[in-house]
Amino acid sequence: MVVDNDGNHFPIEKSGQVALSKGAHPFEADFIEGGGGFTLKLKYSLNGSEPKEVPNSWFMQQ
Repeated sequence: MVVDNDGNHFPIEKSGQVALSKGAHPFEADFIEGGGGFTLKLKYSLNGSEPKEVPNSWFMQQ
């Protein structure tokens, strides 16, 4: 697990990091919304750059 933002609360931005080699990697997101709206964003940054949203084109389904 890279980020654990569990709990009943308003949207709070959390971050974590993991070093990845070039290429495809499995990814799983468990998300539960308990009422009052929801927010789920996945961002990345390279070498400390400003985080950017992961483009849809980076995802594939097997």
